[in-house]
Amino acid sequence: MINSIYKSILGKDIIIFNPHRNSNPLVNESTKQNYAFFNPLFIWKMSAMLGRNTKLRYRFVAAILTFINPITIIDINWTDRKHSLYFAWCKRNEKKFIVLQHGIYYAGMMSDIREKYTNCTTHLVWGKHFKQLRERDNPGKNCEFIIYGNPVYNQYDRNLFTYKKQPGNDILVAISVIGGKRLKTLIDFLDKLEMHGFNVTIKEHNLQSKKSKAIQGHNKINENLYNLVEEQRFDYIVTEVSSAMTDIIFFKNQAIYFSPESTDHYHTHNVYEEYLVNIATRKGFFTDRKDLLNQISIESQENLLNYLIETEGTSNTLNKILD
Repeated sequence: MINSIYKSILGKDIIIFNPHRNSNPLVNESTKQNYAFFNPLFIWKMSAMLGRNTKLRYRFVAAILTFINPITIIDINWTDRKHSLYFAWCKRNEKKFIVLQHGIYYAGMMSDIREKYTNCTTHLVWGKHFKQLRERDNPGKNCEFIIYGNPVYNQYDRNLFTYKKQPGNDILVAISVIGGKRLKTLIDFLDKLEMHGFNVTIKEHNLQSKKSKAIQGHNKINENLYNLVEEQRFDYIVTEVSSAMTDIIFFKNQAIYFSPESTDHYHTHNVYEEYLVNIATRKGFFTDRKDLLNQISIESQENLLNYLIETEGTSNTLNKILD
């Protein structure tokens, strides 16, 4: 109802849209010409008086959705109860519930059962690897898997970035929360880097000191990692199984893959391992500076990026998806 009135006056369809780092790029000058993006947070706040998880609350939200009658709903996940409501409402009203991939999982591998099995009508994946995974894990499901690229990367012309021709000695270490033997392995590696003349700076995870213990004895930086990577502030960047790896490669930084073994299978058995040398599992890490740098391969990291994420001919448009 509201959508038809809105379109007759302003010429735009309403989209219920969950803002997030990976979804925000979809709201741009091009898409705003045809669509109005509404954050559903106000609906959920308004319905809270009916109880947090009551049937009445979810029926109320469904009624509001029917009253608004959006052309589609866009979110970054399908794992919560509210997502199940979105999916059911969209199917009942012949709309699309579109979910965007918003992370790399464990270096391209999925371990969370809730994330493995889709609960949407349309899933926008980053590249062919994830499309293959989704199709394998969800046979027979009436869900469309579309290679869309990473919406954050889709904003850039990657050809404008170049690798440094003569990197120096500055190394940024950006690791997820790490503890126990894995932390000890990392500290041994950091000490060896400095012993061989590298200038080491730590970008510590903001939960490191809460979930483990702070990394001591090395310079630290608190700036946004994404900005450091985009601006190519360091000569080499060390990371492990997180999506920081693809950020590093996309903006043409030289990556050092370092993921110590653990009881978690995915730390050392993942897609990164198929393309990059895991320095953490080499005996003694490296013998000298030359040996370490010889383990870095721009060709291999480019091949990894191309396998995981489509970066050519992508754009943050919606017309073809909503047709």
